[in-house]
Amino acid sequence: MRVNKTLGIGLVAMLVVGMALVVSSTPWDGVPDDPTPAQAIWVDPKNTTGLALDDVFTVDILINVTDPPGTGTGLYGFSYKLKWNSTVLEAVEIQTHTDNVPAGDLLPGWTSVYVAANATGTRAGEEWHSYAVSATGGVAFRGVASLCTYKFKVQYQPAYPAPYLLGTLDIYDNILVDDTATPIPHTTGDGMYCVRARTQFPVTWKWLDYSGNPVWLTANVNVSSTIPVVNFSFNRSLGQISFNMTAITPGYCNVSIPKLLMDGAFRVLINDTQVPSILTWNKTHTFIYFTYSQGTHDIKIIGEIATRIRGPDLLAVADVNGDGIVNIVDIVVVALRFHWEEDS
Repeated sequence: MRVNKTLGIGLVAMLVVGMALVVSSTPWDGVPDDPTPAQAIWVDPKNTTGLALDDVFTVDILINVTDPPGTGTGLYGFSYKLKWNSTVLEAVEIQTHTDNVPAGDLLPGWTSVYVAANATGTRAGEEWHSYAVSATGGVAFRGVASLCTYKFKVQYQPAYPAPYLLGTLDIYDNILVDDTATPIPHTTGDGMYCVRARTQFPVTWKWLDYSGNPVWLTANVNVSSTIPVVNFSFNRSLGQISFNMTAITPGYCNVSIPKLLMDGAFRVLINDTQVPSILTWNKTHTFIYFTYSQGTHDIKIIGEIATRIRGPDLLAVADVNGDGIVNIVDIVVVALRFHWEEDS
């Protein structure tokens, strides 16, 4: 976090930034979560933790101008940029305030404005939003207000053994100007977010290779949940993954299962009662999403097929050794497996 950024660029320089529109605008009706100095611009809340893949969270850019130095009576213009890691976060909504869109969405005391910048862009793995507005009528603003609201979606989550991922919502190039066109010295507070790692559970079982030799295969099951899970286990004979959790509030769970381990249709049971779930998949994994209520839960995920290597079609299944030809060699490979049991 950076503090005590004293700025020395006047109002005219603030107004020459390029212009481009972004999404909607609604008034801020929140309350700042953290105490703040008299002259400041900061991300609120300052810290957002416990995030996981597909989580959505919201922050505001707040200003507090209550005692500007000199002869100015309050805020008459501002300019700032906010940047974030676009690999980790997607800005799904940017709601600008103080720009008279919709009509009347202005800082108290302002009656008309000039929007000098409202643009987004990307550079070197980062996305930024530039926002600059000057009052053109009314009186200077004094107090606390939101300049813009950002809604972010987490699109990357680290996997075990990484403990977590820390990122910043970085305010820079910020200027606050009073009604005498004098920059207002102020402090700046960046925001921080923490994306926790997916819990990864390795499952190992024995298989036979194409020559009939026993080999051990390992597949990793990733569990992303709003609370930690415990007592993870895999029962091959039941085709079942199970684990436990104790939740003090309702939440969700997203389980990534390699198709090599389990495939086909899936059912999710919480305390032996089947619950709705959402399934998506790609060529290698099935992703199972479900929600849970407050309480202690025994979770079971039951698959149609467990620990069986499947080809995409019948030809691939028949081509046991994978040489592109179905012939006597494939029959011999099957014969070498005759009477063999997976647990033997």
